[in-house]
Amino acid sequence: MIKRIQGILCSVLIAAGTLTSVQCSDDDSSAEKNITAFTFAGLDPAVAAAVNQADRTITATVPAGTDVTALVPTITVPPTATVTPAPGAARDFTEPVLYTVTAQDGTRQTYTVTVTIAAPLPQDCWPTVLAGPEGLVYVTYNTDNTVKQVTSPAYGDSPEYTTEYLYTDGKRTRVNLYADRKMIGYNLITHTATKTTEEAYEYLNDDVYKARTFIHYHESGRTIATADYFGDVDAVRYDSVYYTYASGNIIRVDGYDDQDQALYYNRYQYDDKINPHARIDISGSLGTTFLPVSRSKNNIIGSDQHYGEDHARVLYSYTYDTNGLPLTFTDDIQTLNFDYTCY
Repeated sequence: MIKRIQGILCSVLIAAGTLTSVQCSDDDSSAEKNITAFTFAGLDPAVAAAVNQADRTITATVPAGTDVTALVPTITVPPTATVTPAPGAARDFTEPVLYTVTAQDGTRQTYTVTVTIAAPLPQDCWPTVLAGPEGLVYVTYNTDNTVKQVTSPAYGDSPEYTTEYLYTDGKRTRVNLYADRKMIGYNLITHTATKTTEEAYEYLNDDVYKARTFIHYHESGRTIATADYFGDVDAVRYDSVYYTYASGNIIRVDGYDDQDQALYYNRYQYDDKINPHARIDISGSLGTTFLPVSRSKNNIIGSDQHYGEDHARVLYSYTYDTNGLPLTFTDDIQTLNFDYTCY
């Protein structure tokens, strides 16, 4: 009230030309130029930004996936002030945007508005389509997300292969292998406190199944230590394979004959992304059981294969989604697309 009376008195004195020593000032409201609220009301849910008056900064975090190139802000300022750019107009917030508030008395102050897109929430993704040894393989699951079947469609002269997984008390105990829906082999898996052993049987004749391969695991229950191969008739071991690991990946595979003489060795290089094959732990399929791709944490991007004096170098490349999962796999022959179910 006193300031209002003082303003009226100053106006009268100025009009009369009698003011000599009294300083007049406008109402406090004429100098007000703060942004008191900054909201993206059009988002669901609406996002209210944090306003820092000391630094003249405004920060907002919008949900993952939000298109920030055309956001419309709602801005609250004193009724006597104006804002540029105008509130209610769509703006591109890919980079920080400056908003200037002009008070009634003509003074200004500028705020820097920065919008950050939140990182995607971690998803639990299960592969449904993966690269296989001869094209794509298709994966189905039980209700508890254990692998139910892995199917490799018929290709050229190759039949359709289906691998069926069975469990006891949550642990995989048997794997059945079918070619064009006829069983051609199975694996029996036993678990102890320190080791898991997978014993493979293949169809020979007259519906007789013969033990062919024993796979020995480390204590983790997943990591292969050795694999021993046995003959069809005499059950004599004729070669074996040893695996070397680093950072959860098989970096070298050494093969030996029945006299433990070196036959070959392969070395592997990896990316730093999630290997979806390891997520489902494809085993039991006679063509892929011992491949590092099924038992390593990351994805193979290169391999050096040595057999006697022969040497081959193979390179692989991938594209990835925002979760770091491979979307495509490319080698020197083909490009294959992955697919996932995410929760």
